[in-house]
Amino acid sequence: MKHADSVFEKIDLSGKWWLPEVPNHEVDGRLVGSDAEGFRLTISGSFNPEESVKTYLTGNGANSFPVIHGRTRDGIVTLLDSFWTKRSGTFSELFEYEFYANTVIKGSLLRSPDDLHFQTLQCKFSVLCDWIDTRAFDYDPENGLRQSTIKLTLPARMTVYQGNGMAIHIDHAVRGPEMRIGQNSLTVEWEPQFVVEGIEQELPWEHPTQLNHSSTIHALSQFLAVATLNPVYPFDIAGYSGQFERAISKGKTYKVPIELRRKRRVESPNYDIRSQLFSWHCIAQAPQEYFGNWFRIFRGLHSTIALFVDSVTRRHSYSPERFFNLMIALEGLHRFKYPEASRPTPEHTQRVQGIIKSVPDNCRNWLDETLAFSYEPSLRRRLKDLTKPFADLFGWLIGATGSPGQQKEWCNKITGAMADARNCIAHNLPETWADPGQRYYHFTRIAETLIAIWLMKEIGLEDQTIDDRIRKSTLTIQYRADLLEFLKAGL
Repeated sequence: MKHADSVFEKIDLSGKWWLPEVPNHEVDGRLVGSDAEGFRLTISGSFNPEESVKTYLTGNGANSFPVIHGRTRDGIVTLLDSFWTKRSGTFSELFEYEFYANTVIKGSLLRSPDDLHFQTLQCKFSVLCDWIDTRAFDYDPENGLRQSTIKLTLPARMTVYQGNGMAIHIDHAVRGPEMRIGQNSLTVEWEPQFVVEGIEQELPWEHPTQLNHSSTIHALSQFLAVATLNPVYPFDIAGYSGQFERAISKGKTYKVPIELRRKRRVESPNYDIRSQLFSWHCIAQAPQEYFGNWFRIFRGLHSTIALFVDSVTRRHSYSPERFFNLMIALEGLHRFKYPEASRPTPEHTQRVQGIIKSVPDNCRNWLDETLAFSYEPSLRRRLKDLTKPFADLFGWLIGATGSPGQQKEWCNKITGAMADARNCIAHNLPETWADPGQRYYHFTRIAETLIAIWLMKEIGLEDQTIDDRIRKSTLTIQYRADLLEFLKAGL
């Protein structure tokens, strides 16, 4: 059994291309690329029928095109958000244009991105197969090695989320098996995939306010990135919509699949199951609960999750900016968990008003602006609040020992040092540490671990499970000894 990530699979489509507003003017062209490299269309001539080799720009100065249509040997194609990158010509009347296309849709001609709606959307993800770790073959020996039974058994569809007008399932797509009779071998190419279905409605691919497929796919991608601590990219996105039904014999119809490709930030698959934050088996018994919690918090923690994922996928870079971004992520996490801390209380408002009234008139405007956000807790306070619910685990991570009071004092000292380091970057203050890079390295790992603890908690994992995952994860095992040595050397 093998798992094939087709995000690196290249497309090469030659045919006729035209603009929707000029359907009678078709030009020869070739579309090549992949999800990993992007997509480029090269056409012979111009989309403007009046343009010649002496004309400088296409379409009266236009260099971008919201929609381009094409007819190729593999069917009809729509390109979205395209712009031309290069024009080449000769002394003759022949010249070429090269366009970069952000999105490729195979199977439909759209007048606008708003026309793209799906009833069902299938999407495969890198690392999903390894993360689920499902065994497709069962080996059942009967009479020793000479007689045995090998069965191909794929799990049934599993619903992981249902609500807000959609349902999300995990299904398994299997391609044709290959058999080698002489060598007694069987190869099956398969992948688990997410299937998103609109409940009694079709959902748009993208919409600024309404529920849409694009944000759902992004949320699923970020869920896997958090679980595996690895880069994740979606691929082989195919949708089915009632608006593209075609009739067949005896009054029956079938829905034509629409394949959607977009350029993605892709790294070669190199997933190590030992480096994951939590496994599929941690949530397999009740996936709807965990995915439901994820979709509940995703909108409110969108920025925090994005900054966390960006950090863990850049493991070999420990710049001040990476640490600074994680401090922003922690501040956003605190606002999500403790919103009341960032709201002015009546007592605080009365104190500020009393102070402003007591100063001379010429100082009131300045003082009013200075105290405008004085009710906001400091970063030190935010970090203390975030570490308190996990005092034992956080204390273990940073090596807090002694009496409870001494352990608390050490935790406060570490969070205070992290706040000081952030302030040095934010306010361009001189560094007090002899080797600031080393401090950013270790504080980055502490911040990542703290965010990981909270995300697991919000997803719904039990405290004991969180404790075990952090203490046994390579996220901490590989660097905790160096971290404790650094901290003991003095802050």
